[in-house]
Amino acid sequence: MKASIPQTDNQVNLIDAATVKRQAESRWLEILKAAGLPTELLDGRGHPCPKCDGTDRFTVFGDVDLTGGAMCRQCFNEKNGDGLAVIQWLRGCSFPEAIAFVADYLGLQAAPATAESADSDIVAAVARAKRMPLEAFVQFGAKSTKRGKLTVARVPVWDERGEVHSYFDMATDRKGLFKKGKGSSGLFFPGRLPQPGEKWLLVEGVKDASVLLG
Repeated sequence: MKASIPQTDNQVNLIDAATVKRQAESRWLEILKAAGLPTELLDGRGHPCPKCDGTDRFTVFGDVDLTGGAMCRQCFNEKNGDGLAVIQWLRGCSFPEAIAFVADYLGLQAAPATAESADSDIVAAVARAKRMPLEAFVQFGAKSTKRGKLTVARVPVWDERGEVHSYFDMATDRKGLFKKGKGSSGLFFPGRLPQPGEKWLLVEGVKDASVLLG
C-alpha cells in the first residue's frame, strides 16, 4: 500500500498530531516502509544511513512499531524522535506534511473544513496530546484563541501581585510559549489564588499542575 502527501492544507489543519500518533501505534513499521525506509533497516541493529551512508550510524528504537522512533548519529540525532520526525527527515517534508502523509496512509478523514470546528476542539486536543485531564486544564483558564495563524489553547499567567499580566499558549505539536516580551513569565493558578492557612504544592508548568490537580 502506498501513500502520497496531499497538496491541500485542509486535512493538515484539521487532523491533529495526537490523533495521528494514536491511530498509528503498532503500525509504524508498515508506515515507515511506505515512506521509503527499506525493510532491512527496521530490525533494530546498526545500519548504513539511507541518507548519509556510513556503516552503522542508523538504527530504529526498540519500540519502533509503537512510536516510529529512529535515529542517525550523523544527520538525524533525535534521541526522542518519533515517527513523524523520522518521516520529516526521510522525505524532507514539513511537520504538517508528515501528519498528512500518515493520516492519508491510515485513511483518517478530516473534519469539515471550518475554523469554528478547529477552534472549539483545541483545548481538548491539547489536553489529550499533553496527557492532562481536560477538566483540570479548563480550571486553569484554558481557552481557544489565535497566535498568528495558529489556533492555540491560551492559559492566563499571574504575577507576584496576584494579577493576571500575561498568557501562555499551547498547541498539540510544539512547546508552549509565553506572551512575547520580557517579564511575561509567572504563575498558573486553578481559578483562584491561595488563601492564608492553605497548603499548596508548587510544580513546574501548567501541564504538571493540571495533572496533579486532576
